[in-house]
Amino acid sequence: GSAELMAHHLGWNDIFVGIILLAIIGNAAEHSTAILLARRNDMDTAMSITYQSSLQIALVVMPILVFASLALGPQPLDLHYSQLELLALGASVVVLHLVAADGQSHWMEGVLLLAVYGRWDDAIAEANRALELDPLSVPLNNIVALILAHSPHRDETIERSKKLQELSPNYSAAYGYMSAAYEAKGRSREAVEASLKQHSLDGASEQDIARLKDAYASAGIAGYHRMEAEIVITAAKRQAPQTILGRLALAQAYAQIGNNAAALDILEKICEERSGMAVWTKIDYSQFPKMGTEPRFQTLIHHIGLPE
Repeated sequence: GSAELMAHHLGWNDIFVGIILLAIIGNAAEHSTAILLARRNDMDTAMSITYQSSLQIALVVMPILVFASLALGPQPLDLHYSQLELLALGASVVVLHLVAADGQSHWMEGVLLLAVYGRWDDAIAEANRALELDPLSVPLNNIVALILAHSPHRDETIERSKKLQELSPNYSAAYGYMSAAYEAKGRSREAVEASLKQHSLDGASEQDIARLKDAYASAGIAGYHRMEAEIVITAAKRQAPQTILGRLALAQAYAQIGNNAAALDILEKICEERSGMAVWTKIDYSQFPKMGTEPRFQTLIHHIGLPE
């Protein structure tokens, strides 16, 4: 119908239209009512409307459509979702649980939701407001630095990382944030110095530190990152990482050395497991241009509805 024509004209895929666009339009009245009640601080009713809307679709509308399609549709409608669709659905349940399970609102929940939607400035502003209540808190300063590190604000990332280092000199993540910011500013020497400090605090051996220094001296920042990747891969061969974050780091290491097939094997396996953690973890593949041309990678981002 008209929705399909519009989607084709604008280049939208079917998943985006079905899961995002039609869901927003079809439930616009309920959404607006929930927002209005939330603004009036009637959170119980607002959340009840939100829950009931989702349950109504899942437990009533979808089963009716499945049976109706047997008689009315050109082909039967099934509920066979792709792996990434199941991952997205599972992640939405996890996010809802994290935000609403305790029956209370919290600034951290708001900051995370703002960051998920790419509203970095708003997320940073809210995190800084919380930090005003306890300026010397290491966890709060870490949260602000983490959000800054994923935003375009490089100078602020460096300053916040230095503050975090002052509060906790052995907090390795602070040096990682600083290294990424320095590299984005083209200051490779400072980036490597901060990265080496992070590796040292994380327990890297003297041999690995020496290998990283030699790699930077002989091949610059590109050689340094390649050596980082080789060290991660070597460690994984000795003991395979068990956590999602560790496996994603291994996938990034494989992509770094150009072994896209191995990286995609890991990413596809994580998607098959429908881990909600994978949705919260961002790997920046823009630094690996050959990955973007891989048909398997294109399939992954197409299924999840990301721009190709």
